[in-house]
Amino acid sequence: MSEARRKAQASGYRHYLESGTRQNRIQPPWCERSDCEYMPLRCSASGELIENWQHLGRCGHQRSCGYQRMPERKAWQPSAFQADRLTIVQEPPRKVQTKFAEVALVARTMVVPSTMQRFLHFISEQGVNEVWKAQGCMVGADPKDEWLTYFWYATRDLRFCTAKVVQYKGEWDNKFRRFTTVKRDKQGKHYQLHKSLGLDYAPILYGLPYIQLDTEVVNIVESEKSAEIMRICHPHSVWLATGGKNNLREEVLRDVSEFCINLWPDRDGINAWSAFADRWNGAKDKDSGNAYRIRVVDWSKSCVQHNLSLTADPSDWMQAAHLWQWDEVGRLERWTK
Repeated sequence: MSEARRKAQASGYRHYLESGTRQNRIQPPWCERSDCEYMPLRCSASGELIENWQHLGRCGHQRSCGYQRMPERKAWQPSAFQADRLTIVQEPPRKVQTKFAEVALVARTMVVPSTMQRFLHFISEQGVNEVWKAQGCMVGADPKDEWLTYFWYATRDLRFCTAKVVQYKGEWDNKFRRFTTVKRDKQGKHYQLHKSLGLDYAPILYGLPYIQLDTEVVNIVESEKSAEIMRICHPHSVWLATGGKNNLREEVLRDVSEFCINLWPDRDGINAWSAFADRWNGAKDKDSGNAYRIRVVDWSKSCVQHNLSLTADPSDWMQAAHLWQWDEVGRLERWTK
């Protein structure tokens, strides 16, 4: 018996919220997070879920999801309950951001020669790719510390919403000679900048300003670094990033619902992203009504000779292949009608 149920019985309550360990929780169909924290309503006597449990409970991720999923009182008349004692979870509308970073602040971070900028320029020189150099990127750095890289998240009309701040290791010169990727310092800083800037950040994809008028297909990877490296390898394509394996949610895809969407997951995330694609492919965008066209690219079958790690991403493949297989990327991303 869980602690929450024991307290409910001791207090004489007929029902209780299961706020104990995750093994007692059940993910509702409207939640897209793999680490769901939904607390369903259960019967104190039996411990069983009540009728319509997916609408009667509370989500514990109201902060990190970027929006509230607090129960909202509403008239409800299921059997054996009183309507005025029930709370119903309503699926909220997408949060709209109203405060954005000042362009002058963003510009000050762009003039700092960050570690990631140097790394990306090195990769572009190896690939002899002038298109990426001319376009530049959304990568900056802390004016006081060049090791703190800023990945700026912006809307398609170039309004800066936030920046992910990542600290990279300092021994990048030797790594360049071995042609392996620059690594994040796992003991270093890693956070979102919008909180310190006082911005009401609403989750979006990284790289939206790269979308052009003639864009038909967008490619989505997990990390911002991977998106920039893949854009170097294939600059005429649009490469976006979720910023994390669990950040692939339907609400962030609404900005690109009119395009064909290719998902390029890390090797250890292909099952989760494939399940997401199966769920939302053909479904309609709740804002514009566009039907999603989503597929997962199984790129790992094209790089078996490189012995990549189980956590590798498409950019690791490109670096292991010394950018020579960029034409294979073009073949894989091609959307066949």
